[in-house]
Amino acid sequence: MLLTGKKRLGSIAVTRKLIPVQRRAAKLVTGSLSTTAGDVLDVHTNLLPVDLLYHKILQRAAVRLASLPDSHPLHGPVRNAAQRYVKRHRSPLHNLFFTTGVDPRTVETVLPTRRRPNYAPSFSTHIEDDKASALVFDTGLLYPPGWRVGVTWVRIRIHVLIST
Repeated sequence: MLLTGKKRLGSIAVTRKLIPVQRRAAKLVTGSLSTTAGDVLDVHTNLLPVDLLYHKILQRAAVRLASLPDSHPLHGPVRNAAQRYVKRHRSPLHNLFFTTGVDPRTVETVLPTRRRPNYAPSFSTHIEDDKASALVFDTGLLYPPGWRVGVTWVRIRIHVLIST
């Protein structure tokens, strides 16, 4: 079947339909004129363009699936689908891992941990109350003269409770 370009299928069609909706929403939020460019509206409303948002969601889904532990029922199908891109009978997992390029062998597996409802960690953190004592400013004395370099650090105290 040959497509002449009139009918778009899949994510292209969804993207083409979402772009005017996002532009309309950005125009309403900013109260701008209708002649304002859509990409300018996206920048001012801090929105990603629809195609980049789509790729961001795909990347997040691929990394989440790749980080599943061995005990999860989808662990095996995810590893098999990510091994190679098959010619026929592709699953959505094949398309997902081919599009994003995520390799489950290089992603750290997140192991689920169970804790009691009354769990208390063996350490406590404390952030200073006032801003002046919490922020430490480094003037960058190790840099050559004339450079204006500064680094701001937040001081956090961690107390480890060791019980015997």
